[in-house]
Amino acid sequence: MSETPPIYDTSRKPLLVDSDILINHLNGHNTGLIPSLSKTADLHISVLTEYEVLIGIQDPSILDSVINFLNFFEKLPVTAVISRKASEIAASSKPMQSALKPMDVLIAATCAVHKMPLVTNNKKHFKQIKEIVLY
Repeated sequence: MSETPPIYDTSRKPLLVDSDILINHLNGHNTGLIPSLSKTADLHISVLTEYEVLIGIQDPSILDSVINFLNFFEKLPVTAVISRKASEIAASSKPMQSALKPMDVLIAATCAVHKMPLVTNNKKHFKQIKEIVLY
């Protein structure tokens, strides 16, 4: 059975937000970026991004507020289509594989499948992947 990406409101651009942006926001850095983006874009995160943020929590007392913050974003699952796209990206990126972590490849594949630009400060991790657009 073929999976198809969801259809988004075309009046607002969909963006995939990387974990570094979320972590910076939660740490009080560049806190205006997400509210600014949300005025003109539908913001999404991968479930992998949610995982990356949650495993970094060192103070259990903030867990509920972090989960509330993450609930602001539409979450995208890792599907079979994304997994296959990730394997294609990894195969075509063999020379630079040392810079690409599996999580980065899956995030890039999510962008490619859903045709969403990636909002990230880690441009060096993603700039070689021709299938995605960096915001």
